Amino acid sequence: MDDDKRLERMVKESLQLAKENNRRIRGIQRGMFLSGIVKLLIWGAILGLPIFIYFSLLKPYVDGASNTFESIKTGDPSFLQQFIKIPALDTLQNSFQEKSVE
Repeated sequence: MDDDKRLERMVKESLQLAKENNRRIRGIQRGMFLSGIVKLLIWGAILGLPIFIYFSLLKPYVDGASNTFESIKTGDPSFLQQFIKIPALDTLQNSFQEKSVE
């Protein structure tokens, strides 16, 4: 009889330890899952935020700068008049062009 009670006590302790281990393992798995989601969100913010900032805030300025560069590169006289404010710049440019053609 003593052996039966001892065996029963050992089975109960084993069952209790198994339940406790199961509870702890589930907690660890839950923590790992949530940690993976948080890491995914952080990496999404690290990679997505600069792209969002570029397209929402900086793109108009970049487009304006590239348009300005293209105007300077092509030698657009209207662009030069905006900065120099010479009213007769067109006639001056035309006279230069006439002289270079001759």
